[in-house]
Amino acid sequence: MNKRSTFGARLFYSVISLFAIFTLVFVIYQFSRERSYKVALINAQLQAYNHAMYEGVLKNDQYSLSTGKTEIEQYIKTHNIEDLRITIITEDGNVIYDNNKTKESGFTNHLDRNEVKSALINGSGYAINRQSATTGTNYFYSATHFPLHEVIIRSALPYNTSLITVLQADYSYLWFALAIFVALTFILLQFTRNLGATITKLRDFAVHAAKNKPLDKLSKERFPDDELGEISQNIVDKHSTGGVGDK
Repeated sequence: MNKRSTFGARLFYSVISLFAIFTLVFVIYQFSRERSYKVALINAQLQAYNHAMYEGVLKNDQYSLSTGKTEIEQYIKTHNIEDLRITIITEDGNVIYDNNKTKESGFTNHLDRNEVKSALINGSGYAINRQSATTGTNYFYSATHFPLHEVIIRSALPYNTSLITVLQADYSYLWFALAIFVALTFILLQFTRNLGATITKLRDFAVHAAKNKPLDKLSKERFPDDELGEISQNIVDKHSTGGVGDK
């Protein structure tokens, strides 16, 4: 015959399920928050590079889009970031410079690129882990729109092992969450065990009293040392000395 689960066990499994759901939600939220922070940090660094290039090269009144590639290349050499790809795109989507390719005529129109569309609408935009149709390499793109010169400067870093490591969340908080979960489980187990024992003894008392069985044995059992245990003990002691069971 299957024994019905006790009140303490049902309470324990119900509450521990809530704890488990809360812990899972916390871990997912923390992971998403930390990754978003790191993505924003990389994007901010690339955006700063775009603005610095604009201030250092494109904003120059003597600069010409058709003849100024030498100035751009010189700037990239003197402000070198390893594997950094720089693309300059007009507002109609045509690529006028890319340091990974010498013949810009081979590029397709870039207006459909998410980071370019976002830059035209919001002033800046980025795309994570998108494959380049030109090089076949996956990049983290960051684009900035400069309406005065009607161009978009886009910088990009290869989405390689190094960048993945930088963007990877710090999983140390998982151990913290697990430790808290284990501690709460232990505390809850102790609480529900005592509560369950009290409820079980009261149930046995009620069954014996209803059937007019002797309550002497039950009165000798001690309840947990808490408020509920004290109330339960007083009820049992009162009925054991002058209650139903003595008739």
